[in-house]
Amino acid sequence: HDAPAALQALIARLRRTLGKDAITSTPGGYRLEAERTDIDLYDFEHRTRSAAARLEAGAPAEAAETLRAALALWRGPALADLPGTDHAVRPEAQRQAAHRLRIEADLRAGTDPNALLPELTELTAAHPYDEPLRAQLIRALRAAGRPAEALRAYEKARRTLADELGTDPGQELRALQAELLTPPAEPAPLSEAPPA
Repeated sequence: HDAPAALQALIARLRRTLGKDAITSTPGGYRLEAERTDIDLYDFEHRTRSAAARLEAGAPAEAAETLRAALALWRGPALADLPGTDHAVRPEAQRQAAHRLRIEADLRAGTDPNALLPELTELTAAHPYDEPLRAQLIRALRAAGRPAEALRAYEKARRTLADELGTDPGQELRALQAELLTPPAEPAPLSEAPPA
């Protein structure tokens, strides 16, 4: 194959798609002329940072909505059109973190935890070593009034970490297990009214 001709064809196609001024020729090759706001990965990063600030400021519903919009920018695996996969590691990690942050925002906003469970189950299956994600699953199960399932989810996480990584769960998972095993406090008995 003629590499220079293939490159020229690709540049021509990009110019037709992005506009003739979007790609400029330089002595060393070509340059993409774009504002950061024109690049979806930068837009995603900006929205994710904005949502994190909103969550920190006590606006979880707004944060969740912003994160939904950020995650909607994704179409398949990161940078799938480029050869090799090393450059996609960071964006994929950012997407996973945005999913966790959006679920956290939804939990704090009072979203029905049962509505979050299918997504959490799917994400924990795809990322079995992600302890913060597993903690969210356990918290959602507990909030949904399903403590036995929450304990089973903890045990599954513990076994996965032990069998496949040779490690114990971290502090957050252990604290959740302790909370689940601690019986709820008994309400104080009502005092009897003194005889009249």
